[in-house]
Amino acid sequence: MRVFVGDIVKITLDGGAVPLTGYTLSIKYMRPDGTYGHWVATIDPSDNTRAYYTTATTDLDMPGTWLLQLYVVSGGTVRANGMFVDLVVLEPIALTTVPPTTVAPTTV
Repeated sequence: MRVFVGDIVKITLDGGAVPLTGYTLSIKYMRPDGTYGHWVATIDPSDNTRAYYTTATTDLDMPGTWLLQLYVVSGGTVRANGMFVDLVVLEPIALTTVPPTTVAPTTV
């Protein structure tokens, strides 16, 4: 599946064999322009070694390669990072403001 600017997608990252229960979870990201941020993640109910975040239409706002990383914290004493993951976000075809029309040729 391809991901485009403005898409709503579920991003799931694997924490390895470590159960993530009891940790505060984030997915850190670096946008293609080099700016950073994070999203609050949730434990995947089907597998407690994975965390996910469902994007809003404004989250993936730039085409290019995004760098993602799972980050976990527990009580301020445990801080751990997961492996990097690349997410390629493509630019969708722009919508036209006027829908295309089909005009039947005129006959003389």
